[in-house]
Amino acid sequence: MENSHAAIEAVEAVVGKDVADGLDFSGRTKTVVTHSLSSAIAIDRMSGYASGYRAVPAHDAGKVRKVAEVLTAAGCDVVIVPDNSDLSRAVARDAARATGAAIASPVYKPNQPNLLITFADAIESAKERLPLWDGKGDPAGTLANASLLSSAAKAAYVDLVVAPIADAKPWKPGMGRVDRIAEVRAMSAGIER
Repeated sequence: MENSHAAIEAVEAVVGKDVADGLDFSGRTKTVVTHSLSSAIAIDRMSGYASGYRAVPAHDAGKVRKVAEVLTAAGCDVVIVPDNSDLSRAVARDAARATGAAIASPVYKPNQPNLLITFADAIESAKERLPLWDGKGDPAGTLANASLLSSAAKAAYVDLVVAPIADAKPWKPGMGRVDRIAEVRAMSAGIER
């Protein structure tokens, strides 16, 4: 698989068949193209939570469309996941428009450049909210905390990483603006006026 990822880094010099033959798509429902390696790691390998998706990083904004074209030509059901930048969202829209791929809309907070950071922030937030066992008394508290943290991390992974991919829709004009408005409204819903 490392050879396939190396080939995708220079995808303009790779024939689609070579890329498709090098990647294992068995048992995967969708193939996800990401702008960054960090987002691909969050989708494909994070913490042992099998998402069922094969993630392929483009490593560069200029390569997102070409990677999506190669994988679509290989018969893959492609979803494009942008990072948290205007450039990444623009190239994701361009790639989706050109290939007919679906586009996911992850919810990012400021200072979260990709899905890996988003997921890490969610785990840290869960740790802050969980009661900590101080080492005194019942040692079963340690196991309870570990179990709670594991459950919280899995729930965060599903909400932040898996759900946006599962809910991805084919690109259509105005899609980015509509999603952004809904996101701003959702974030401002709890603000007192």
